[in-house]
Amino acid sequence: MKYPRLPEYLDRRKKLMSADIKKIRRLRKTGIYAKEIAKLFHVSTAMIYYWTNEKLRQNIIKRAANQPVDYSIHKRYQEESKKYVERVFPARTKYNRVKSLEYYYKNKK
Repeated sequence: MKYPRLPEYLDRRKKLMSADIKKIRRLRKTGIYAKEIAKLFHVSTAMIYYWTNEKLRQNIIKRAANQPVDYSIHKRYQEESKKYVERVFPARTKYNRVKSLEYYYKNKK
């Protein structure tokens, strides 16, 4: 299921809109320092470098794509959560769940 996208001006995850990026690139071409532009747009200088230096941007994208995913963390989390459920909610074990359903249907009016 696809969710409708928010309009760009309402999406708070994005700090810079496409119009802002165009302005930043224009300002950077005129020779204004990245530090000054960062103050104008209330972002870090690293973000200014990211949007104005294409070579740097491609390197960052490549590095992010090549990071290995540690699946052992997910597996460990699943095991710990299963133990937690068994310890804290003993009624949710398989046997008790079946018994509670039987009781529910037997006493249903």
